[in-house]
Amino acid sequence: MNTTRYKTVKAWATGLLILMAVLYAVARSFEENHVVWPWVRAFAEAGMIGALADWFAVVALFKHPMGLPIPHTAIVKEQKDKIGAGLGRFVRNHFLTPEIIGEQVRKHEVVRKVLSWLAEEKNAQSMSGFIEKQLPYFINEQSFKRSVSRLSTVLCEKLAETPIERGAGKWMAASMHGEEFRGVVSPLFGKLGKGLAENKKWVEMEAGQRAPLTKSRILSRLTKGVTQAVSGHMVAQVSQTLSEASNDVQHPFYDKLEQSLKELGTELQSEEEHNEWARWRSKIFQSQGTQDTVEAFLLSAGHLAVQEKEELRDGVSRMLTNLAIKIEESPLELKALEEEVVTFISKLSGHYGDAFEELIQSQFRAWDTDALSEKIEKSIGADLQFIRINGSLIGGLIGLSLHGIGLAIWG
Repeated sequence: MNTTRYKTVKAWATGLLILMAVLYAVARSFEENHVVWPWVRAFAEAGMIGALADWFAVVALFKHPMGLPIPHTAIVKEQKDKIGAGLGRFVRNHFLTPEIIGEQVRKHEVVRKVLSWLAEEKNAQSMSGFIEKQLPYFINEQSFKRSVSRLSTVLCEKLAETPIERGAGKWMAASMHGEEFRGVVSPLFGKLGKGLAENKKWVEMEAGQRAPLTKSRILSRLTKGVTQAVSGHMVAQVSQTLSEASNDVQHPFYDKLEQSLKELGTELQSEEEHNEWARWRSKIFQSQGTQDTVEAFLLSAGHLAVQEKEELRDGVSRMLTNLAIKIEESPLELKALEEEVVTFISKLSGHYGDAFEELIQSQFRAWDTDALSEKIEKSIGADLQFIRINGSLIGGLIGLSLHGIGLAIWG
């Protein structure tokens, strides 16, 4: 479409130049016959000059006019790398600054609009459905394990230096309760209960081997037997409780769990707990064992999510909808979330802004000079041809004005 419009406007501009030339020749031939012809000549002459000057200016952007190597022509071809560097800096400095991004996020109420969209059940289902469909392809990729390994390393490094306990405390106190929370964790409790029941014998054997020994063989056997019986009973009870909780979101187990999580969330936000957790956090997340554990957990979580994707989809859908409604109804929470998003995006722009600038510059360097020139010409060429048309008309009007002024002064 751009090519067709470009050719059409270019034809009009060239046609107008030819018309000015013909009109000039006719006026010059008959200017002695009537008082009007000198005016026509002045209009056509100035219009022709304007058209030729603007033709030169437009052509000089992309190539050497008439193939002549005139200095400061073929600007796009000759200055391709410099244009790319300038464009990269311009985008970096005027579009990707934290201030501009924050202003645009707030101005267009991005967070509120996203929450309003998620608050509608069909949209939350659509989002969770998209996640469900993409999970198998992502999890089964050959590069998944390598990606998880890199992710676990970076995650542990960030966790070691980030005060996650306060944010986690707020989130636990505010979100880890209610129907949506129970709907998400109930399938996991069912899996845990089933896993414990299937490994009951192994737990009993491990507990028996770790039972305190005495010099008396009889007492040692008795201690081992009691330890195995107690551990087996505890496993059976825990397994049964988890299974019952997975089938009944009103089970008393959830009330106790939510109360404990709420208390823990409150404690995590205190200054004393923050200092203690800071020391613990640095020590734990910097160890190789923790990184290996996080990697194994992410791998297992990925495969479990694929196996339970239908239940996960429904739980995520409900949680997204309820969470969006809750935040949208609270101006303070909405404002706080908006600021968190602005801060996050600003950090990303600051971290990757230079890389984005380099991306633009490298793309310009990689482009073939003639191909780039052709792309730009086809993209904005039609508008540039209007410069030629305007040059013809404005030049003609200026010619008329100068002719009139000349007549007024010199007669």
